[in-house]
This record gives sequence, structure tokens and C-alpha cells, in this order.
Amino acid sequence: MIGTFDQGSFYAYLCLAWFGHMCHGLAISILGPAQPYLAQNVGVLNEQINFIWTGRGVGSCLAAIMTGLVFKSLLRKKWQKLLFLGSFILCAGVFVGLVPWVSSFSILMPALLVAGFSSSCFNVGNCALTVYMLGPERSAPYMQALNAFVGLGFMFGSLIVRPFLPEQEEDSSICGSIKEEMMTNFSFTGEVNEEGNVYVDELVENIPDIVWPFLIILSFHIFTGLAFFVLAMVKCPLPEHKEKTEKADEELCNKTEKEEKNILKHPYILLFLSFLFFTISSGTEGFFISQSYTYGICGPHKMTPAKAASLTTA
Repeated sequence: MIGTFDQGSFYAYLCLAWFGHMCHGLAISILGPAQPYLAQNVGVLNEQINFIWTGRGVGSCLAAIMTGLVFKSLLRKKWQKLLFLGSFILCAGVFVGLVPWVSSFSILMPALLVAGFSSSCFNVGNCALTVYMLGPERSAPYMQALNAFVGLGFMFGSLIVRPFLPEQEEDSSICGSIKEEMMTNFSFTGEVNEEGNVYVDELVENIPDIVWPFLIILSFHIFTGLAFFVLAMVKCPLPEHKEKTEKADEELCNKTEKEEKNILKHPYILLFLSFLFFTISSGTEGFFISQSYTYGICGPHKMTPAKAASLTTA
């Protein structure tokens, strides 16, 4: 059972956990609408900028392995676990906030890898702490709520970036080959090709002020990280799930385990199918978030940036 004081501490943690998972969703969803403008920022094609999702995905996979090894074996005390969560959500926010300032693709990739690694460390660690506090059965609805707040972050991310997008339909400076335009229309003497009649300054002016939505999301991460530090410093008395040791309870558990073994057949096949399902599901989700905005403004529909951003919101 959770005492009265422990309940207040638990709900304080729970609110921060939900907010942190929303930050996780924000950090992912902001990259979709910002992707074509980041490509201009670092001087690469839209086809190349897609690799930022690969870098972030590699960071997420490494985070799942590292957190699984470290969170239970090395972080024994609750304040250490809270400090772990606060450190990584803060680190994720810092690297996400640096993204619009980066002008080199070779720096952007590792920055987003670290951002994905840090954000996923928080995500996995937060879920593990919830199970640690409530146990495998009682934690189920809270785990679903954590995932729901990631989806909420996806929705809010597109809403945050929307006011900073240009109102008009995009032209070839965003959807086409920026490098080719710069090479054909610009010379080192400052002359402009009369046929193209496009200045490099004009292309730069077409880039929206994407710094602000990244800074807003950074501020959310900083708030969440500092709040976790406060909980760690005051050594917030969070609940802890303890296995029942009484004889009657042990007999009941043994009986339940036997019944589950009789019901559950082919566990390895079930594990493989679950892994396959989550791989395909996450891949589809990542593909949609990364490509829906670019397809909206550059595809056959030629949507305005505000309408294209609504695709992610939906």
C-alpha cells in the first residue's frame, strides 16, 4: 500500500513523468516540419536530410541497451534513478535546442544521435521506474498513460512549430536542389545568373525562423529536468513494489504461475511476433512523422506549410 505522504510524492513524480514523455514526443515531432528547412540550413538535399532519423534511431537503440543494463544494477536508490532521469531529459533538450543553430550536416547527425540517445534513456528509465514502484500488474495503466503523453507531444509539436512556418506555398528553393541553385545562380563576384534571377540572400530569407519552436521545446525539457533534480535532492519518498512473502500468498502465486504456464504456449514465438509488431509499428510511425510535411508541401498537393503541418497533428 502507498501511504498518504507517499501518495503525494508519487503523484508529483507522475505529473513530471507525463510531462517528460510529452517532451519526448515534442522532440521527435518538431523534426518533421523543420526537416526541409534544416536541409537548407546545413546545405544538403531533402534526400540526404532523411539520415537524421537514422542517427536518432541508432541513438534510441543504444539507449535501450544501456539503460537496461545500468538502471537496475547500478542505480540502487530512488534519488539516483530520479537524478538519472533529470540528467538525460535535460541533455536531450540541450541537443534538440542546438539543432537549428548547426550549419554543418556532419555535426547535425551526431547532435541528433545524442538527442535521441538521451531522450530514449529517459523514456526507458521512466517506464522502468514506474514498474519498480508499482509492480508489473498495477503499473499497466500508468504505462499506457506514459505512451499516451508521447502521442500528445506529437500533436503539440506540430502546433508549436505552425506559427513560425511561412504562409505561402513552397517553391523550388525548399523542395528542389538548393545546392544546384546556388551553384548555377551565384558567382563569387556577387553576380546573378539572369535566367534564374535568384540571389542566395533570397534563398536564405525563405528559411523560416525555426529557432523559436526549438527554444520553446528546450524550455520544456529544462523545466522537467530541473524538477527531477529537485525531487532527487529532497529524496522524494516514492513507493516501492515488494514481493509478498507470506505462505498463503506464495501458494497463490505458484498456483497463478502454473495456470499461466498452461495457458501461455510458445512464448518465444509470441516474443518474436511482439518484437516484429513494434518494429513495424515504430517504423511506420517514424516514416509518417518524418515525411508527411515534406510530402505535403513538395508533393502533388502543393499544400501550404500550415496545412502540411496539420498532417502531423492529425
